[in-house]
Amino acid sequence: SHEDQDTSAVEFTGSKQLHALRKRLEANRYTMPMFDTKGWVRDFEKSLWIQWEIYANGLEPMHVIVGRSDHIYGREPFDTHIPGDSAE
Repeated sequence: SHEDQDTSAVEFTGSKQLHALRKRLEANRYTMPMFDTKGWVRDFEKSLWIQWEIYANGLEPMHVIVGRSDHIYGREPFDTHIPGDSAE
């Protein structure tokens, strides 16, 4: 029921589990793919370009797979610099 979910959420909010989860997320935010927005955008743009080439050459739409060959996750921090950011 909704009441049980509400109670569980309130219990979890102040729990040691939540604190541990937040610490793990904070520690991994610069090395895990979930947080690599620039990489995701780059790969998405690459997939759009491939789809355009398929269309422009008169081929039927198809699934494409864009591989990540330029970054190995967990090896180095992502470039977190944002051009124009006020923190410069």
